[in-house]
Amino acid sequence: MTQEDALIVISHIKVLSIVPNRCLRPLDKTFSLYNWIFLSQKYILLQANFLKISRVQLQ
Repeated sequence: MTQEDALIVISHIKVLSIVPNRCLRPLDKTFSLYNWIFLSQKYILLQANFLKISRVQLQ
Protein backbone atom coordinates (compact mmCIF):
# COMPACT_ATOMS: atom_id res chain seq x y z
CA MET A 1 0.00 0.00 0.00
CA THR A 2 1.41 3.35 -1.03
CA GLN A 3 1.13 6.53 1.02
CA GLU A 4 -1.47 7.78 -1.45
CA ASP A 5 -3.59 4.64 -0.93
CA ALA A 6 -3.36 5.06 2.82
CA LEU A 7 -4.50 8.69 2.63
CA ILE A 8 -7.44 7.74 0.43
CA VAL A 9 -8.51 5.06 2.92
CA ILE A 10 -8.17 7.54 5.81
CA SER A 11 -10.24 10.16 3.99
CA HIS A 12 -12.91 7.53 3.26
CA ILE A 13 -13.09 6.65 6.95
CA LYS A 14 -13.38 10.36 7.81
CA VAL A 15 -16.33 10.75 5.45
CA LEU A 16 -18.09 7.67 6.83
CA SER A 17 -17.50 8.81 10.41
CA ILE A 18 -19.46 12.05 9.85
CA VAL A 19 -22.63 10.28 8.70
CA PRO A 20 -25.31 11.75 10.98
CA ASN A 21 -27.47 9.43 13.07
CA ARG A 22 -30.66 10.67 11.43
CA CYS A 23 -29.52 8.96 8.21
CA LEU A 24 -29.96 5.64 9.96
CA ARG A 25 -33.73 6.07 10.32
CA PRO A 26 -35.67 3.35 8.46
CA LEU A 27 -37.56 5.74 6.16
CA ASP A 28 -34.57 7.36 4.52
CA LYS A 29 -32.01 4.62 5.12
CA THR A 30 -31.56 3.53 1.49
CA PHE A 31 -31.57 7.05 0.09
CA SER A 32 -29.06 8.35 2.61
CA LEU A 33 -26.87 5.27 2.29
CA TYR A 34 -26.58 5.76 -1.47
CA ASN A 35 -26.08 9.47 -0.87
CA TRP A 36 -23.20 8.92 1.52
CA ILE A 37 -21.58 6.30 -0.71
CA PHE A 38 -21.78 8.75 -3.61
CA LEU A 39 -20.44 11.65 -1.53
CA SER A 40 -17.62 9.59 -0.07
CA GLN A 41 -16.58 8.46 -3.57
CA LYS A 42 -16.58 12.10 -4.72
CA TYR A 43 -14.51 13.04 -1.68
CA ILE A 44 -12.01 10.25 -2.35
CA LEU A 45 -11.65 11.37 -5.98
CA LEU A 46 -11.05 14.95 -4.84
CA GLN A 47 -8.43 13.78 -2.35
CA ALA A 48 -6.73 11.63 -5.00
CA ASN A 49 -6.66 14.51 -7.48
CA PHE A 50 -5.30 16.85 -4.83
CA LEU A 51 -2.53 14.38 -4.00
CA LYS A 52 -1.62 14.04 -7.68
CA ILE A 53 -1.50 17.82 -8.15
CA SER A 54 0.59 18.39 -5.02
CA ARG A 55 2.93 15.56 -6.00
CA VAL A 56 3.48 17.12 -9.44
CA GLN A 57 4.19 20.52 -7.87
CA LEU A 58 6.79 19.01 -5.54
CA GLN A 59 8.80 17.49 -8.37
